[in-house]
Amino acid sequence: MQLLVYVLTIMLLALHSASFAKSPDSVQSTRRRGLSTPVGTDMDVHADKSMTALMVAAEEGRSNVVRELLAAGEDVNERGEKGMTALHLASLAGHTDVVTILRKGGANRNTKDNNNMTALHLASLAGHADVVEILMGAGSEVTDDVKTFLNRGEGANVRDYSSRGMTELIIASVEGRIDDVRALLKKGADVNERDDKGITSLIIASLSGNTDIVRTLLDGGANVNVKDNNGWTALVIASQAGRIDILRNLIEAGADVNVEDDNNMSVLMLVSKRGHVGIVKTLLDNGAQVTTKEKSGLTPLMVASEKGHSNVVRVLLDAGAKVNEEDDNGRTVLMGASQAGHAGVVRILLDRGVNVNVKDNHGWTALMIASQAGHAGVVKNLLEGGAYVNVKDKNGMTALMVASLAGNTKIVKVLFDAGVSMTAKDSSGRTALYYAKGHAHIIHLLKKLVSS
Repeated sequence: MQLLVYVLTIMLLALHSASFAKSPDSVQSTRRRGLSTPVGTDMDVHADKSMTALMVAAEEGRSNVVRELLAAGEDVNERGEKGMTALHLASLAGHTDVVTILRKGGANRNTKDNNNMTALHLASLAGHADVVEILMGAGSEVTDDVKTFLNRGEGANVRDYSSRGMTELIIASVEGRIDDVRALLKKGADVNERDDKGITSLIIASLSGNTDIVRTLLDGGANVNVKDNNGWTALVIASQAGRIDILRNLIEAGADVNVEDDNNMSVLMLVSKRGHVGIVKTLLDNGAQVTTKEKSGLTPLMVASEKGHSNVVRVLLDAGAKVNEEDDNGRTVLMGASQAGHAGVVRILLDRGVNVNVKDNHGWTALMIASQAGHAGVVKNLLEGGAYVNVKDKNGMTALMVASLAGNTKIVKVLFDAGVSMTAKDSSGRTALYYAKGHAHIIHLLKKLVSS
């Protein structure tokens, strides 16, 4: 999942996605595809009646084309066959530049498509926090939708099935309509009602970042620990989105800081992977377990190290994370950082006493892994940290053989300078020269080094 690509859930677009030709980003390239007539003529004439040229450009993120089309008179609020406007498409795709251009061009953020969705609604559900902020900053219009709904005598929990089971309270929460949220709760709306994806008003409000609505829902009795269909709670959502104020409100209301999703990934692990230092500290200060593991044995320290989040790595180590922990494949924190080429993290781990020569289930050390990946800086750090330069795996391969097989010239030179054996043999009697076949430059280098 992306940051936070939480749910591409509520509807599946039936609109086709037109692919732009690899030509200059201009109206002329759009016109050549038969989607628009020349600039200055009737812009309503399109080969595809369901999507205008502006809609296609918006969906594809072509900001220059969008500007030119708007300047030429394209209707910014024209709706396609499914009722979607260019703003809907750009918001769903997460194109912040295009959304800004469309808003300045007069795009109506409150227009609903045939599924009763606004652009803000789609951006929130797709996890595009930047787009949500742009649309919310444009002015949150309180519509008459909820007032009409309350007066039609159907009860406050009637579902809008065209929106895939979302109640009016959920819709009002995602769109930031605080007055409507209060009115619905006063009318008796079920604050813990879930849509077809298990999403509650509190979960979606936590994603959207509206602290006032979150507080209102909590005061209205929202279950702070309810999970959606993926096993995510409001706290998981707020944490991954970096909503520290909302996170604190949820914790104060009793949110479980050690909650795990359906893959046994703890919230601490999820945010450690994203590098949210402030969120990590807040979770740890409120009782999050630093030694938690997911089903394959990964720990928060492992994922933070592999992603190169040095500040998070330090925080986790200071909180008691085990520097020599292994996953189910025998891989360590150091191996993950070494494979990813994060020399700074490797240095931190070495300074914290990591075992530099431990082997995984295949007999590989961090040095071998870094040698194969071609990370010269990491290799140097490992050697300075005491890595055995001539260590062998289960098949008798050395780091030099691994580097030769991968064709990594710099690594071969670093290993040579560290005193690696140029004549060492694997279990089948083969030397590094054998593994260098296919890499003429490595063969030449090895022969040169041997004879030097």
